[in-house]
Amino acid sequence: MIKGVKKIKLESGLVYSNMGSPGTLVVVKPGKFVWFNVLEWLPGTTAEDKKKNIIWLRQTKDRRIIISQMTTPATYKYGLNMARKQCGRFTYYLEASLSGKRDPSFTGLYVRGFCEPKITSSKWSTKLGGADISNKKDIIKYGHVVHLNLSTEGLNGNSMIIELYNRVLMSFNNKILKVYTNIECIAGEVNLEFQDLYSWMVKIDNIQTHEEFYVKVKDKETGKYIADAKGGFEHALYLNIKNEVVTTNSNKPKNNKPVKVGVPALNANRYEPCKFTKIEVTEVTKVKGVAKPETVIVFEDGKTKLLNPHISKQPISRSVFFNFDQFNIRADANGVLSNILQFLLEHQGSIIHLDAHADDRGTDDYNQVLSQKRADMIKKFLVDGGLDSARIIPVGHGESQLKIKGNQLTEAQHQQNRRADISFDFNAHDSNSIVYETIGPSVSTGRDLIMVIHGYDTKKCFTKKHSEKKVILKNIGQALDKGDKEVIKVVDDSNTVVQKIYSDLSRYNPAPLQYIWPRSTTPNHFWYYINSCRYYTNPVRPTVTVKVFPDIQWTLEFKWNFTEAFAYSYGKNMHPYDIETGKKKVIGAVLDAESVKKDGEMSKSFTLGLQAEWDEKSQKAQLEDSFGERIAKALGVFRTLKKASDKIVKSPVNGGKISFEIKAPVIALSAQWSLERPSNDSREIGTLIEIGLESKPLLEAQGKINLWKIFRRYGPDAICPGAGKVLEFILKHMESNLEINFLVIFTGSINLKGSVKGNTIAPKDTSGEIKVEGKIQITLEFNATAKGDIGYAGFSGVIKTNVDTSVTGGYKAEFDKKGISGKPILSFDGVKAKYVAVGTVKWGWFERTFTSEGNYTIVDPSEGKFERSYILGPFN
Repeated sequence: MIKGVKKIKLESGLVYSNMGSPGTLVVVKPGKFVWFNVLEWLPGTTAEDKKKNIIWLRQTKDRRIIISQMTTPATYKYGLNMARKQCGRFTYYLEASLSGKRDPSFTGLYVRGFCEPKITSSKWSTKLGGADISNKKDIIKYGHVVHLNLSTEGLNGNSMIIELYNRVLMSFNNKILKVYTNIECIAGEVNLEFQDLYSWMVKIDNIQTHEEFYVKVKDKETGKYIADAKGGFEHALYLNIKNEVVTTNSNKPKNNKPVKVGVPALNANRYEPCKFTKIEVTEVTKVKGVAKPETVIVFEDGKTKLLNPHISKQPISRSVFFNFDQFNIRADANGVLSNILQFLLEHQGSIIHLDAHADDRGTDDYNQVLSQKRADMIKKFLVDGGLDSARIIPVGHGESQLKIKGNQLTEAQHQQNRRADISFDFNAHDSNSIVYETIGPSVSTGRDLIMVIHGYDTKKCFTKKHSEKKVILKNIGQALDKGDKEVIKVVDDSNTVVQKIYSDLSRYNPAPLQYIWPRSTTPNHFWYYINSCRYYTNPVRPTVTVKVFPDIQWTLEFKWNFTEAFAYSYGKNMHPYDIETGKKKVIGAVLDAESVKKDGEMSKSFTLGLQAEWDEKSQKAQLEDSFGERIAKALGVFRTLKKASDKIVKSPVNGGKISFEIKAPVIALSAQWSLERPSNDSREIGTLIEIGLESKPLLEAQGKINLWKIFRRYGPDAICPGAGKVLEFILKHMESNLEINFLVIFTGSINLKGSVKGNTIAPKDTSGEIKVEGKIQITLEFNATAKGDIGYAGFSGVIKTNVDTSVTGGYKAEFDKKGISGKPILSFDGVKAKYVAVGTVKWGWFERTFTSEGNYTIVDPSEGKFERSYILGPFN
């Protein structure tokens, strides 16, 4: 039973359903992919056959020329993205095949694109694809050859009518000189070569020293003029011809094919026969002494994004041989040519040179004809296979280019001269290396890295340098220039490479402070070059670069004691204190130098512990506080926290002053960081950080504010407007005889505590938080007592209040490749009082009672706005 693809189908994509025909013709919208798949298989096709690669053939409508061919895995759909330039009446025939051979029956679909017809650009030039000479004088004369280029949309394959006009100055009626019909739009372009300029001249009335010409274009089928992007119908403005005659010859115009630039799309999947399909890397790490394998897919064909892809031209040549006095293709040449044909069908744009030769037996003329027949026979073989004949240049050289010369040659030597050389440029698809990052112990320990290369096959390679199946492994350490590369091994004919990788950190390093932030160190580099043609074709650049960072883990414990309280007062600077004690320590000196500029001075003491473990935790180093200057920049969080305190205590009270005493806090920090892969599918290593922070207290308030003097200065309604009537009477009649206190009392503390854990390249997975805990309470107290022995004088009553406030927020931490940064999120709700004032005033025979109630904000709310700063880092 026969096997193969019986029918294909449109899987998905934007199409014009009203223009197509189901199962026969698909009319697609430009600029978007439409996808095709196999609809039905022939009855002899096995389940195993259906898993094989499928060859998709996009051909001309008459199925004589294969425009492009692509091999895809069976699980892939075939995607076609029609450019606007390709749209028009030109129709493709698309079919799928298991063997690569075209099926004479109708198994495929006709496909064309549709968009609004338009002339996108127009120009005159002296040669095909030449520079624009529009509006340039004294270049073209009558009898010269000139080229008209029109780039189009929606007109590919359409038949055009081109009208040539002579521009008549000072007139609205320009003269039409000639009409050229049946001009085909080829690949979205018209490239008309005019050799009849003298015939233009004889049609011009009252000819001038210089004449100007332009064209208008009609679609022959619709009879409509085609506009440009601006809606104009006049194109190629203007060809300037000088009134001189170089020749009176006039030949018919010739419509040339566009100049092809033979480069493939950089982002297209490539299916060279010399290939690999997937690369996996496996490492075995120890987690609490237990071996744990970890596998990462570093490359997968069709899924991995290529880095900086570019085209690298590589010359390819093959030779086939002929029997004596024969030009037919031998059996051994048939296989070579079939392989070349399939390769050329999948690599568009190359020009193929066929240079055929004969030995020196026979006359020169006979051998010249014989060699040309050999070249033409190979061309026929390729054209019959679907290759565009325009890409092939066959030349017979006779016996003029003998490979081996001599009077008494053997038959084998004569055969070397009876050959045809097939040569073309291969547009190699070259990309930058795949980078895989990992961590490793020192060179004395090392760890195995296993690289498995799937689908690795070089049997059908066209380039000789890629025909060997091998992996070249080089160790360049930390040096990146070419002269320092060291070849470790060459692995031949194997899909698996096992190599010990290691970091630069020595197990004998007593104090590895240069690795304080291991991600910022220069890693060791191991280069793997996988010899193939697909994507990574340049042996100077590796296919995979393995970067090995040290497996060092750091643990920091830090405690900072402020030995004196901060005295804050709104409108004043913080009281200075002696910091000589702090300057005796490295970290104190480094941090104070910055903090004193902005925040005043303080004395402080601290304790510090810093430990490093590496070489799979077999090596340890304990660092003393004398190394503190190296990590001082990691402690900037404390200065940030002090600024948070400032924001709270400096809230104004209607022009008065609040005084808090911020008690000497103890700030403790613990941090641990090391390199780790955030997930099993990540090729990149990040820094895993866990940080714990506690400040007790961050802010502690014990203070009282007497608002009575504020009443006197700013008026009785300044603080408690609802009680104004009571207070106004007191101010006028009783103040000199009463001791009056109106106190706002602050008590309580704010603490900071919590921990955060995350990876610098996976910030979304951050867990934990540093939160503000505690509360500051505010109470009000009002009383008045008589001075001395004054009868019948006094104040009885109460101002009842319901006062509350809070400080909320936390510390928002974020991770990046330089370290961990964050900023406080603090919100001070202010001091809000809901009061009821009831008072009775007695003065001699006079007695009066007042009542009032309302809401009043004693201290305005405040939300802290802080800049982000690094808790650990930045390390570069």
